[in-house]
Amino acid sequence: MTGRRVLALTLLGLAATIAVGLSMSDSSKVLSDHGHGIVDLQLAFGPDKARAIVADWGHDGIDAAHDQIALDWLFIPSYVLLAASYAVAVARMAGGAGAPRMARCAWWSAVTFVVVGGLDVVENAFTLRVLDGHYGAQWAVFFLAAAKWGLGLLAAIAVLSAPFRVPSGSLETP
Repeated sequence: MTGRRVLALTLLGLAATIAVGLSMSDSSKVLSDHGHGIVDLQLAFGPDKARAIVADWGHDGIDAAHDQIALDWLFIPSYVLLAASYAVAVARMAGGAGAPRMARCAWWSAVTFVVVGGLDVVENAFTLRVLDGHYGAQWAVFFLAAAKWGLGLLAAIAVLSAPFRVPSGSLETP
């Protein structure tokens, strides 16, 4: 894949992530106005905590949470495209700069971002079950969310810090 294609994919992912993220703001506000955001539900430790959050949301909050998840189906491929293509760009730069270990790390980060997107999809499916009153599914939501956030954070740190770890001057173009 050429550098221009990687750049185009990264910019497309950025534009889509911003657009979908902004479209989520109304439903996010409804949830936070009822005391809890969607991430609070994702990271609620156990069925009792999830039940309390859903009860605080009430009917309007549950509808907003459904809207949030509906938009998340679009947000997931957007952020995966953004993060994975950026990681590929970093891998290409690191490889060209004679930093093969850093390049491998960035390639693995790109793969990790795709895995994170997959975890997010499954998490959404279980979150819908919780919203339908099947609170036992909250354990799956919690562990999937924890894995998603943990892996995503590690991969993000790896690729965002990579340009700062390349020897000085090695990324300059002739």
